[in-house]
Amino acid sequence: MLDIEEIEKKYNFENLVYKDIKIWGYLRGVYGPYSLFKHRGIKEKTIFLKIKDKFNYFIDAFTGIYNYFKDYEYIIFSNLDSLKLVNHEYHDRMAHSTMEYFGFEKCLYIATNNKKLPKYKQRIKYNYASSYFLLLLSKFFYTFHIKNKIKLEALDIVNKEFKIKIDYSNHIYKFLSLYYIHKVFFKIKSPKVVFVTGFSARAIVKAANDLGIPTVEFQHGVISDNYVYNSPIKDDYSFQAKYLLVYGNNDKKLFNSYNYIQDKNNIFAIGNYYIDSIQSSTINLPIDRDYKYKVIVSLQSPIAKDMLNFIFSVAEELKDILFILVPRVESDLKIFEEKENVKYYPDFNCYELANNCDIHISGYSSCVMEAPALGLTNIFINFKDLSYFYYEKYIKSQSYNYSVNTKKDFLDLFSSINLQTKESVLREHNRYFMHSTVERDKFLKILKQEIH
Repeated sequence: MLDIEEIEKKYNFENLVYKDIKIWGYLRGVYGPYSLFKHRGIKEKTIFLKIKDKFNYFIDAFTGIYNYFKDYEYIIFSNLDSLKLVNHEYHDRMAHSTMEYFGFEKCLYIATNNKKLPKYKQRIKYNYASSYFLLLLSKFFYTFHIKNKIKLEALDIVNKEFKIKIDYSNHIYKFLSLYYIHKVFFKIKSPKVVFVTGFSARAIVKAANDLGIPTVEFQHGVISDNYVYNSPIKDDYSFQAKYLLVYGNNDKKLFNSYNYIQDKNNIFAIGNYYIDSIQSSTINLPIDRDYKYKVIVSLQSPIAKDMLNFIFSVAEELKDILFILVPRVESDLKIFEEKENVKYYPDFNCYELANNCDIHISGYSSCVMEAPALGLTNIFINFKDLSYFYYEKYIKSQSYNYSVNTKKDFLDLFSSINLQTKESVLREHNRYFMHSTVERDKFLKILKQEIH
């Protein structure tokens, strides 16, 4: 169990208040990632990398700044990692169809620059501006308004009991800075709707909610057994969006018991725009021979070295299998050496590659939920028991999922595996990824009625 889960099981922080704000609704999004990083063995960034990041933030802050001074009816907060190529043009993998519905010219697309995209500025049709501009403003606000250190005895007890090194006072001031800056921004721009493509935009969502602006969140990642989507807070939903758009009915049904959205009627299963788009596309992989199976391997930084060594080892004995590596970040490939049947294709993204493969391998990447939506069989390599920690129910419940713990398990599996057809996997996985537009159209109709 993660620290965040133990903390919320033992302590009730619903009435933890600072400046009339029930602050745990925000801080659980600080303690949660800390718990995850601790569990996964992720180390904190070095001072050098932190300084480098801040320098890059400052440089990028002025990208698209002119778009901040135009009038828009809808504001979308996303990140460049969500941009995927569709017909040689970058589309947001979650929000594109919604923006298209309301009209791209009416939408301001504010994104965090968390991924390098070659020549992306010339290939985005959106009115794009960097989120770091607002972050930079909040930094000034933070610097000039920070007061005495905030002391909350309940959190001091938790930090000591769980040996947690979190400066909650600093995080609260940062939250307040972001909250007030976005609140002023929304008052000036008066958007009809604010969209966010993930659950981490809590300060943004609260600022919009407190002004009575409808807020919409697109699902980002796994919902099942995720502390984020099962909040113990029952009387304050101001940090959560009014509407939640999920991939499929299976995720929607989870909220029969999960507490996240105040009105469960505001949860809609709309599928995933990019998954639907990519299914009809093809790419030309530079492969010089035929293979029995093409396998895509999704890497996660904490276990990247383990996974690479594992793949290099099994590839030596499975010459008729092509393994294609997809790093989360380039540094995941520090020990990569290309082999005859182990390749890396940086010109293609995970989804494009998956659509041209037969099997998907991972430890615990959220791609294990997306790959079967393209008809792929999943094989989980259960390093440090992380596969089962995050996906045990999913692994055991679906016939297209396999898990292995050792090289021998893996080789034995490949000697006997009888892959389902892609059509069969798609049918079984349909409850996880909706391929119908019925609920999306229903949501858009309801939203349109609310704002007109």
